[in-house]
Amino acid sequence: MKPYLVTERIRIAKEKYDVAPKLVPIYSHRYMPEGSEQVLSVYQTDIIFYGTTLLEYFQIELDWKPYERMDFDKIKAIPFWTEIMDANN
Repeated sequence: MKPYLVTERIRIAKEKYDVAPKLVPIYSHRYMPEGSEQVLSVYQTDIIFYGTTLLEYFQIELDWKPYERMDFDKIKAIPFWTEIMDANN
């Protein structure tokens, strides 16, 4: 259940963000969460997986592999970041 008070929402979000895997920038709005091989595309709260590995990310980014052929079965949940993705769907 979402807290009613905005200050409480902010406190909870900050608490979760402080322990979330930090994002390592790759290029533009593409990032690798620390401790993960996966690549995320992060634009504000619009977050999607953009590769299960750095190699796959480059294949997709350079149009060597269509995004639709990403190995979606290999995607693993990433604390905090996956929660935001789920909340936006």
